[in-house]
Amino acid sequence: MNKTNWIIAILVGIAFVCTLITYAESLHTMPEAPAAPVISTTTQTKPVSTTHTQPSSGGILIHTFGDVTLSVGQTAKFSDVTIVPVSIDQDSRCPLGTLCTVGFQAGTVEVSTRITSASGTLIQTLALGKSFTIGHDVITLTGVEPVKRRETTIPQSSYQLTFSVEPTS
Repeated sequence: MNKTNWIIAILVGIAFVCTLITYAESLHTMPEAPAAPVISTTTQTKPVSTTHTQPSSGGILIHTFGDVTLSVGQTAKFSDVTIVPVSIDQDSRCPLGTLCTVGFQAGTVEVSTRITSASGTLIQTLALGKSFTIGHDVITLTGVEPVKRRETTIPQSSYQLTFSVEPTS
């Protein structure tokens, strides 16, 4: 293959890749286009804490089990455990409008979370979709909003983190 044919082959390849990127971006700008799969949950599959009691001091609702959505620094108290997201340590989700390569992990969000139980207080890093068991409770970070976008940084205070707390089996 001579030099001219190599140059033509490279230019055709570049044009093909540019066409794929443009097509992928157009899919993300359509109103009905969903966010990247499995990295963001906008609907809850379980009711938010079906049973609440109001303690006499502090005005904090105590949840039995279920889902709760918190911002960084907010507290959710369950029967046996209290959770407070402290900081967003990592947000490696594939941004909306970005073509992520095939086979590339969709990314994750990792949140440092203060967990208090009968056995004490610890800071645990919870990753999106991964469960952590403490005592008789299983805590899972099930959803993160807002959707990550290209060329924007999400302030820590803007994150909405959905946690599920369920009894161990």
